[in-house]
Amino acid sequence: DFDRPDDLALSMNPDLRGDLRAAIDLATHTALTTYQLSGRRVSWPTRTGVDRALLADVRGEGDSPVIVTPAAVPDWEPRLGSVVNYETGAGPAPLLVEDLRSGTTGGTQSVATLRQRLLSEAALAVMERTIDPDSRADSVVLVDPVWDPGVRWATGRLSEAFATPFTRPVDMESVLRTSVAEYDGTVLRTAEARPLSRAQLEAATGIVAKGRMLSSITSASDELDTSLARDIAGVLGVRWRLDRSAGLAIATARERGTAAELDKITIEGPPSVTLSSSKGGFPLTIRNDTDEAITIGVGLRSSNPALTFPSVDPVEVGAGERRTLTVQVDLGTQRTTFVTARLMTTDSQTIGSTTTFKVRSSSIGVVLWVAMGLAGLFVLLTLARRFHRRRKGLGAGTGRRPDDDGADRR
Repeated sequence: DFDRPDDLALSMNPDLRGDLRAAIDLATHTALTTYQLSGRRVSWPTRTGVDRALLADVRGEGDSPVIVTPAAVPDWEPRLGSVVNYETGAGPAPLLVEDLRSGTTGGTQSVATLRQRLLSEAALAVMERTIDPDSRADSVVLVDPVWDPGVRWATGRLSEAFATPFTRPVDMESVLRTSVAEYDGTVLRTAEARPLSRAQLEAATGIVAKGRMLSSITSASDELDTSLARDIAGVLGVRWRLDRSAGLAIATARERGTAAELDKITIEGPPSVTLSSSKGGFPLTIRNDTDEAITIGVGLRSSNPALTFPSVDPVEVGAGERRTLTVQVDLGTQRTTFVTARLMTTDSQTIGSTTTFKVRSSSIGVVLWVAMGLAGLFVLLTLARRFHRRRKGLGAGTGRRPDDDGADRR
């Protein structure tokens, strides 16, 4: 479900290519492992999609050939051989030059016509070596990736091309182990091809970013990484140059699909919390509506920067399940604060939306109790003083002292 990546588009967007190339590499490695294939990795840009910057970008470790045409290396000639070394700004890169001037192998050609092309190019190379002893001329034929040899390919006897006295089959490994000619000619500064749009690459980068967060909390992370890598490689193929609107639409849809999986993981808090004292706890519920179990943490932030929360260990939530945990808080001398809870990955990235609620304490501080006690004592003293003055005034007006039974005596 993916094909040749658009190397030119990746080269022209250096700020995006790192993660995208890593996804392409993973998809390629998985395909090779799944189908038990082996071979040397090559880069195969389009015929008109090669320039100097691209060759420097795709050279890798220097042992991965880049397939180019003579149009990209105008000073190349067959006597140099099909494989030459080109010094890029990032180091030497082996180039495999496919000379298309002798014709191409189209979808309607058979194995027999391919054999005839090999033999004719080999014969021309032998003639050139005879004329020029220093010539490294050889014969290399690349078939189109969509070429179908048909159901009777075995009867074409392609191996007969190597049975003639002037041909000898040589694989790429043996060629690269020998000394090849240096190409010190010019390379196009600007490619003619029109690469994929930056918007399509940005959508693919969005799949990478969102997929990385999803993978960091999902138990089946390896399977998820592989699936997302195929999606990313699938939207970066050169095929989408022929249908840019469809390519961009597919890339955007896959990015939204990855984001939708993240949106299925939510956190819920209470509308508000009232603590009976300055310390207490409140519930938080994590809901996982995905098809995979996740391990996720919780981050808490208060509207008052001075208030901190104890760390919350990551918890596991099964597929389609929810998990409620209690978080402890100590408001100290604060009466009210607003708490924001968010889901966190293991590398402290926020996932999904947040929830904010009010936490307040119904307790009355010691200072307030003392103040209220002093105020009450002040009221009692004031009342007692007024009562005492009133009784004293009544006794002074009559000249008599009331007895206990209320009778006046002189």
